[in-house]
Amino acid sequence: MALLQRNPDVTVTTMEDGTFVVDPVTQAIFYLDTLAGGVWTALAEPMSAADLEALLLEAFPDLPRATVSADLATLLQTMTERGLLLTTG
Repeated sequence: MALLQRNPDVTVTTMEDGTFVVDPVTQAIFYLDTLAGGVWTALAEPMSAADLEALLLEAFPDLPRATVSADLATLLQTMTERGLLLTTG
């Protein structure tokens, strides 16, 4: 099973209204809203997408599973494409 982890080369700054990460290669700055910042925090240790989904479903029990799954898949794909997340395994 593939695990997701933060790119250790990314610089992170957390503020009241969100988290900012800087790609060290491109110097691009990305804003992570509360949800994306929560996923970033959860990935302090490598975790599978399924475990992240379970964590979000627990945190947001009123949201439909399909919505959480689709939104998380989009977020993880975007973060991986931008080099913010790495996969292992």
